[in-house]
Amino acid sequence: MKILRIILWSICLSLIYQPVFALDGISINTGFGSDDTTMTRVGLEFKWDKKWFAESSWYLTGQWEGGFALWKGSRGTSGNDLIAKFDITPVLRLNSRTLYFGVIQPYLEGGVGANLLMDRQIGDIKMAEPLLFGSQAGGGLGFGPNRLFELGYRFEHLSNAGINSPNPSFNFHLVSVACHF
Repeated sequence: MKILRIILWSICLSLIYQPVFALDGISINTGFGSDDTTMTRVGLEFKWDKKWFAESSWYLTGQWEGGFALWKGSRGTSGNDLIAKFDITPVLRLNSRTLYFGVIQPYLEGGVGANLLMDRQIGDIKMAEPLLFGSQAGGGLGFGPNRLFELGYRFEHLSNAGINSPNPSFNFHLVSVACHF
């Protein structure tokens, strides 16, 4: 529980830095993972006011993502076959300044965040901790006026980072659709 308190305090302190914290978008991610698992996630996006390398052909921005996901497993004969999870992740985004066909803007993204599971077992797979760390990388295309919509791919890896045993890891391949305000 000490590591969870440290992470929660770090997140709270980092939120103080943000001058305005308004909802900037919503996303839906769905896909499949290792060990016959699937995940569907609804996320909220809060963009940072910072922009690095603003004059380059690719510039760097960031956002906070918080979400709720249902993680379904079909493997095993014991435990739950459905787990709910909450997550929060700071995400860095590398955006192309170039608009292709006048409306399509590619991006790459990556982040590492905290995931809190509502149960420690899915099927026969047991986890030592309800807290998992998620690292993610992906990319996609923003399109529409002011890049209002996005379609992307995200790879997500979840584990407890060796804090405790057992430490099963899970990999997910997710398709993402987002709408920005």
